[in-house]
Amino acid sequence: MRAWPWTISVSSDRGAVLALVDAAVRRYGADAFLSGGLRRGDRRWVVGVAPAASLVLEEGTGRDGIRDFIQAGPGPVLGFVSYAFGLGASLGVCRDPAFPGGLLRRYRAVLEWDLDTGRLDLSAEDPRLGAALVDLLAAPQVPAPPPVLRGCAAPRPSMNRDEYVAGVEETLEAIRDGLIYQLNLSIRYRVPFDHEAAWPLFRLLFERYPASYYAYMDAGRYRLISTSPERFLGVEDGWVRSQPIKGTARVSAGSDELVVREYALDDTRQTL
Repeated sequence: MRAWPWTISVSSDRGAVLALVDAAVRRYGADAFLSGGLRRGDRRWVVGVAPAASLVLEEGTGRDGIRDFIQAGPGPVLGFVSYAFGLGASLGVCRDPAFPGGLLRRYRAVLEWDLDTGRLDLSAEDPRLGAALVDLLAAPQVPAPPPVLRGCAAPRPSMNRDEYVAGVEETLEAIRDGLIYQLNLSIRYRVPFDHEAAWPLFRLLFERYPASYYAYMDAGRYRLISTSPERFLGVEDGWVRSQPIKGTARVSAGSDELVVREYALDDTRQTL
């Protein structure tokens, strides 16, 4: 992986870094992957600034193309991958065909902040962009405007009560027949929303309801917001860590112990 032409490390506090992220989103179309810092080990922010290249994941996108895209430039690649694309099947999910199966991006600059040490690493392909980000970091903090929620119509559910009850009965029948052992019956709610209010909404959620894995991506006609407490998989130094919420073992009351399973990539042995 190539090194960044311009890098700098400084010490900064949460308020200043969040204000920098806010400015980077508004001025450079940044994508933000933040952590509320509630869990040990999940205390890092990564923000891609000024997207340089994008790879849309659709049917026919192969592993070689994804690998080549990831390895083509310095710094991390940020993005999302849908369940349907990851499994290579539609899973019966009805989604807007204009919404991609996944999106990966490389950036002209990246900032990474460590919540424990306060160290902020800024990297850029152009020193002028790096200097502009440093200036934004030093600028007075301006509170983000509240999201535009007043006057919105009531959310429209994808199914009514009778349809939901029927879905529960169908699910139970499928379990009794041995066709499935678990199914998450969900309702999708839609409401007209100004896309310019997406980032302020993200900020509001992040401040009021911290979780380990917050993400914001500007996906063209879409704004993607994730507020998840769950890490499905993590890969680091040749180890794969599985830490989902569903399917984990029970812990004692009041315990903050995490159920973590780790697997060596070159070994089948499991370490708990």
